Amino acid sequence: MRFCIACFVAFMTLLPGIANAQTSIRFADAGAHGIELVPAGGAFEATVSIENVSSKPVRLIGLDLLRGTESLPVLPVGVTTRFVDGRSSRRLPPGGKKDVLVRWEPSPDANMREWYGHLVATTETDDIAVVGVRAEARESTLHRHVLSGLVLLPLLGALLLFVLGRARVAKPANLRRVALGVSGLQLGLGGWLYSNFNPAVSVLDGSGGFQFLERMSLLPGLGIELSLGVDGVSIVLVLLTAFLSFVAILLGARASSRQHVYWALLLAASSALATAFLAVDLALFTIAWAAAIGALASGVGIFGGAQRRRAVVKLASISALAIGSAAFVFWYLSGNAGETLLLDGSTAQRTFSVVELTRIDWLARGLTIGGVNAVAVMYSLVVLAAVCALPLAPVHTWLSDVLAEAPPGFAVLLAGGATHVGGYLLIRVGYAVLPAGTLWGAATVGALGLASIVWASLAALVENDLRRLVGQASVVQCGFVALSLSSSTGAGVQGAVAQMLSHGLVVAALVGALGFIHSRVETTRLDELGGLAKDMPRLAVLFGVVVLASVGLPGSSGFVGQWMSVASAMPMNPGLAIGAAASLVLLGAFHWRAFSRLFLGNIPETWTQSRHLEPHGGRFPELRDSELSALIPLVVAIILVGLHPFAVLRLVASSALDHAERVHPPSPTQLVKTHPMLKAPATQPFIPVDEVREAVCRERRRARHPGLG
Repeated sequence: MRFCIACFVAFMTLLPGIANAQTSIRFADAGAHGIELVPAGGAFEATVSIENVSSKPVRLIGLDLLRGTESLPVLPVGVTTRFVDGRSSRRLPPGGKKDVLVRWEPSPDANMREWYGHLVATTETDDIAVVGVRAEARESTLHRHVLSGLVLLPLLGALLLFVLGRARVAKPANLRRVALGVSGLQLGLGGWLYSNFNPAVSVLDGSGGFQFLERMSLLPGLGIELSLGVDGVSIVLVLLTAFLSFVAILLGARASSRQHVYWALLLAASSALATAFLAVDLALFTIAWAAAIGALASGVGIFGGAQRRRAVVKLASISALAIGSAAFVFWYLSGNAGETLLLDGSTAQRTFSVVELTRIDWLARGLTIGGVNAVAVMYSLVVLAAVCALPLAPVHTWLSDVLAEAPPGFAVLLAGGATHVGGYLLIRVGYAVLPAGTLWGAATVGALGLASIVWASLAALVENDLRRLVGQASVVQCGFVALSLSSSTGAGVQGAVAQMLSHGLVVAALVGALGFIHSRVETTRLDELGGLAKDMPRLAVLFGVVVLASVGLPGSSGFVGQWMSVASAMPMNPGLAIGAAASLVLLGAFHWRAFSRLFLGNIPETWTQSRHLEPHGGRFPELRDSELSALIPLVVAIILVGLHPFAVLRLVASSALDHAERVHPPSPTQLVKTHPMLKAPATQPFIPVDEVREAVCRERRRARHPGLG
């Protein structure tokens, strides 16, 4: 069996090379991943040789870098190529070589600082040779590998904790310190990424608008690469994941044994979620998504409550449906994308690259599945995956069941991090790859969002278990994400990302607070609690701030996300937007019901004689300093985002506009009216729309880069 697997992997690895074997020319002296440009006096250069490997002379008729289109360029400004000897002769005798110089002169204010491309040589007999080209204008190792650090650091920490626990060489308290240190380093890397991220980068700068790119060949025969990159949408979710992972460890473990497994699974889930949000390859995204759900489900199954088995079955079933639907879409798109180039210049018959799939007009291809337009089918499956993951009505009930049984740390990462894969999927695949589907299904997505807001709010009004109520509140927040994305505008994308950030912070704080209550009295039922503000005023104040953020109070993160969602949906779907705004009354009602019954009034007399409170004199013990250290950072973040949302929105602005223009490109009339240079001459009464659009993008790119010729 192992031999068969090894043979399959070897075949998949060698297949691209076999496909390119029959050619009269090749690029000599290139490495396994092509050529890399090195610093050369303010520029970056590399030399590679074209060699005639046939027995006859050949003549080169083409030599250039693949540059993409004006609207979706591959390369940044300033990349050139020429023959080193400067001669115009392109004839190569048998065995002859000709050196080619690739040069990149980035301007001091250049937005893109790294890129991958391909150098192509063509002969008059249509033989082609391709070599991959890579350049990195950042010299530090941290610049080059910050994304892999965000992924590998928690994964290595998980392995270390597992080994230490199995060897029994560290105490539980020390294991927690190791986990906290690893998560703190990951959060530090996220902070460094935030400070060095350039919000001005867009698709017009090349590389699909992704920064800090890292690529490695994984399964070239299947067109799968280990490709990481970050844009304005993904950076917010990656930072949120790192922050929530740190908070999840601060919340502590409720397990009395096997704590090394507890912390290892938390770090593994953090690593997998970071990989999913950073993946530029959809196959890698799918694998990471499945790994994250696997780690979280394992944590719930091992350390959860009495009904954990039922909760895990629900989580696994709904996640399998979501991941399976998305995987089918990715496989279908990759198989119909046509032949593409891999990192080293070899070819593959399919690709999972988001950047490559974005360049294809799927609607114009006229593909069908069972007689139905393929774009409609694919987008419907993407929506199904997003509905299951977020979750939205009518399949949202699994989240409350899982949160009622999950340990606090796993509940935080699941509800505050993993659910956002659904919203990310609608942006990354819906907007970027299937923009026609996004426009076609916008009203449906918005209706599902409004239905989730109303349905979950009504259910929360009669919910008696506070942990299940947090699940209902999460569904409401996810409904606003869907409503915002139904607008198919840049403001909608910004609003959705802001809402996902706010939801992650709010649900983490609610889960943490309820976890502290449950650790004291082993219940979170409203009919058994009350009057806690008398004994736990600190918790009452912090919980009140979080509840106000959840209902969208101005000055909190919830206000930014919810009202941007409503405002962005108003022009496209006014009925849905008005319905969502009106449903805020329900949102406030169930939050007030929960807060007033939990903290106001009198503490039930039965608790004074309870075995849980007897050691504390019949009183609920106030939050300890260690517990405050987990809740206060969340509350501070909620307030800071509410008071200064620009710190987040500026990261998303450029990427949001890029995604919106994929769905709503300027119309032919708008293009011609806004561009006098594109007026048709008398002899040409018609200008092709694509040609006009490319001309507009060319002018936009020149405006961004004055040095462009």
